Amino acid sequence: MTAMLFTAPAAPASAGVIPLFADVLRSEARKLRTVRSTWWALLAAVGCNIVTAALLGVFLPGRLSAHEAATADSVRISLGGLHLSQVAIGLLGFGLGAVFRSSAGAVAVLLGALFVPTILVMLLPQSWQDTVGPYLPMNAADTVFSLRHEAHTLQPWAGLGVFCLYAAAALAAGFILIGRRDA
Repeated sequence: MTAMLFTAPAAPASAGVIPLFADVLRSEARKLRTVRSTWWALLAAVGCNIVTAALLGVFLPGRLSAHEAATADSVRISLGGLHLSQVAIGLLGFGLGAVFRSSAGAVAVLLGALFVPTILVMLLPQSWQDTVGPYLPMNAADTVFSLRHEAHTLQPWAGLGVFCLYAAAALAAGFILIGRRDA
């Protein structure tokens, strides 16, 4: 009969040392440089933006009548707001990913946080919908790229500001939890 010896792994030399934020950034940058899917995702995002810009250049020519120019300006502003709200949604998702440390969990919570409250508020009386509704994540993000302002909604930049507060809260929670868990 043979005897097997099991030994506990030795503690790393840096046990008890709390990594600095710069150390965490350095390790994340190394991950971003070495993971191939990061570059494919970046290439896809840049490609989509280039195609969108090319299509806008084709469909919104430079010589327009006064009425068409006013409409085109509001469309351009709306498309700019759409891009800004998408960046804020990405930052909200990034913050949730840092909180949950799970891509699938972050996507599920992000979609739930965007869509479920809006559906639930529809079940409330109209006066509550008018009071609470504009401050929900999806409703606040929608106002910045709406072509027409509706009653009982926030102004476009105020809506984007409210949505950016949601993203900032998720990012702050993610950074705090990364500092505590990965320490």
